[in-house]
Amino acid sequence: MGTAAQLVVDVSEDGINNWTQYLPTGRCKTPPGLALFNNRLWLANVSTSYSNLLAISSSAAGTDWDPFVDIAGQSKFGPSMVAFGGALRMAIVANNNSNELLMSSSDNGYDWKTFDQVGGSSKAAPSLAVFNGRLWMAIVANNSSNELLISSYDDSTGWQGFTQVGGSSKFAPSLAVFNGRLWMAIVANNGSNELLISSSADGLTWETFAQVGGSAASAPTITAFKNKLWMAISANNASVQLLHSSSDDGALWSPFPTIPGTSVAGPTLCGSGTNLCVAYETYWP
Repeated sequence: MGTAAQLVVDVSEDGINNWTQYLPTGRCKTPPGLALFNNRLWLANVSTSYSNLLAISSSAAGTDWDPFVDIAGQSKFGPSMVAFGGALRMAIVANNNSNELLMSSSDNGYDWKTFDQVGGSSKAAPSLAVFNGRLWMAIVANNSSNELLISSYDDSTGWQGFTQVGGSSKFAPSLAVFNGRLWMAIVANNGSNELLISSSADGLTWETFAQVGGSAASAPTITAFKNKLWMAISANNASVQLLHSSSDDGALWSPFPTIPGTSVAGPTLCGSGTNLCVAYETYWP
């Protein structure tokens, strides 16, 4: 593999066929953040520089991307973004030994407030979702347990304390809202790298994690699109081929067909309403 980490976005109208590859003008060293806000897709990445600076771009449909604009912040892992309360929110892990969780917001996607402390730390990238009128964050505990933790926020009460989900994950979790429930996908915290999924009716009490069928080399990503729950992963072998699956109910999953592209760090999914988009980093030979 080469050394240039190219940022890539694949787009499909149905999530199954006819994937088209687009190359935003950017490089990254972590899975990028991808979110829908003000009828545009927003793509945030961590630069390949030693400083781990953040930058952001946007697109109307995931095809033509604006030039990246720097954000005043640095992140150890990939950022997570979601629209909440009329603003685009971004969660990161501080680029230092504290692994402290930080949060910022923007009213227009390009001008960001100073990152504030969430209260807590994580050994992997956080994941955000909006559910039942609150902003939710799932993390992996910053210790050897790799325990899954979750917290929620609104602008009036701030962040609640992190509580246990029940389970542990080798890599970062992924949250999505589907069929009136909050869903979480993870990779088993053992040598199998097995894909697991759980859901909750209130964000606090979670079902036992169930097998999806398959394994992944890095963190999975899930999103809702056209009345299905979708998952994308990097294959758990040397190819790190991009694979994806969908489910009508979150329990039974289709086989994992390929998406054009490879990613060593894992993809990020987002449904734009008309397109299913997957953003990832790849290495040109």
